[in-house]
Amino acid sequence: MGTLHATMNISLDACCDHMQVLADDEFHEHMADLFGRAAALLFGGNTYALLHGYWPRVAASGAGTPAEVRLARILNEKPKYVVSSHEPAPGWSARRMDGNADNIRALKGETDGPLLLVASPTLARAVVQWNLVDEYHVAISPIVAGHGPTFLAGLQGDVTATLLGVNRLASGVVIHHYDFRGEGATTIPKAG
Repeated sequence: MGTLHATMNISLDACCDHMQVLADDEFHEHMADLFGRAAALLFGGNTYALLHGYWPRVAASGAGTPAEVRLARILNEKPKYVVSSHEPAPGWSARRMDGNADNIRALKGETDGPLLLVASPTLARAVVQWNLVDEYHVAISPIVAGHGPTFLAGLQGDVTATLLGVNRLASGVVIHHYDFRGEGATTIPKAG
């Protein structure tokens, strides 16, 4: 049975805006390592469209730093599942799926290795609410954005997680790695 890992990039005030991230080569190397360990990737529709609009071109052209190109090529090779009411843009090995707890639980169970949820704030809140997340990687940039959307906004109930590790990057980005599986780690009732 697979596991569901998630990653989110946030500012100090928990903003999930992709423009509020310090993404240098060290950050891209970290993300490439994380994505490289995943068996498949899970996206919300907006996040998929955002990444699809940039990374396939980097992978095809090789235009970018070696760390960016490595990340782009890892993204290209992974199977992708997109929770959306619309079909994802073609050409990036993506399949659309309905985003309910049963479908995501089934996909998690069928995935031979970690299924990695990439950003997608609304979907992230749902999978945490449904107690489907095993591990979370939260990259905090030393930026105060002053606007939203915010990380796990609207979550119903409390979540307690166990800190597995911290990775401090030279840019000031701090990546926290949490275990959501431990006994009593999630204290919210299952929904959905």
